[in-house]
Amino acid sequence: MEVRGRGGDAVVVLRTLGYGKNDALAQEDAEVRVIRALLYSGFSKDYPAVISMTESEAEAKSQGKLLAFFENKEYKDCISSVKPMGKLDKVKGEKVKKKPFDIAVNYYVLKNKIANMNFDSFGF
Repeated sequence: MEVRGRGGDAVVVLRTLGYGKNDALAQEDAEVRVIRALLYSGFSKDYPAVISMTESEAEAKSQGKLLAFFENKEYKDCISSVKPMGKLDKVKGEKVKKKPFDIAVNYYVLKNKIANMNFDSFGF
């Protein structure tokens, strides 16, 4: 985990595992995992959770906007780069494979996208 840049240009880089049957599915899974982590867990005191409620509460209050955010892959607008950090490997005892990625996300773009969804009591 690292932060590159400052202020509104700050990019948070997180390493995560993506799971899927192929590289593309593993990458998409890793991207969603990183975005969800920043939305609900945060990165540090300087980059706290974008949403200050549980995932189920936020989804209920968003009236489908968060679901659309992920289904329409709007989260990709917040990702500045995805770098594979290994190869696609089998997960022992599972039918799925895993691959590590370093994913760079502009934290403030993500925060603004969520804020622009305009639903009440979101925790900003």
